[in-house]
Amino acid sequence: MPRLLVPLKVLTRRTYPRRSDGSTSVFPDLNALPPEVRGGLGYGVYLTSIGSDWICHNKTVNLGTGADHGEWVALVPRAFAQAAVSQFPSDCEVLTETELQTLYDNDYGAYQPDLVRDGAELEALKAERELLLARSRPTDAIDAEIDAALDPDNPRSGVRRGPVARTWAERKQRLDVEVDVLP
Repeated sequence: MPRLLVPLKVLTRRTYPRRSDGSTSVFPDLNALPPEVRGGLGYGVYLTSIGSDWICHNKTVNLGTGADHGEWVALVPRAFAQAAVSQFPSDCEVLTETELQTLYDNDYGAYQPDLVRDGAELEALKAERELLLARSRPTDAIDAEIDAALDPDNPRSGVRRGPVARTWAERKQRLDVEVDVLP
């Protein structure tokens, strides 16, 4: 059964003077939310424990590029989202699923590779095949290995599907979630 979670967008800034210890950060201090809405854990550990973590961000989030702000999105339980929006109204907002899909598909998923290649493995297979051919040996076994390596759905090293889904629909399926709508 899919988990019911809320997409929470969090604004990040170059300097953010909201930490309880007086230091600056790029995030609002989500650890300041009531412990009961974050399972008594630090927010980063909590997000990982519920299987969400930060699922997407726009490209300006790397503040080293000169941008002065960015945004991140995480899927969180309703109580966490409500507390974050209540405590940080100018920096946290709940997205609709359509808004999340647009952000994910256009600003995040579009930059993820479809396939990831292990160049060293593919070169090694190619070199082995060339050696077999040079010695007039049969290549059936290595050809089968090459075919497996070139199949992104085969677990053998070579070519694999990218680890991050390119579309929100695919990511949603991998996470096994449904988007909750706040009133």
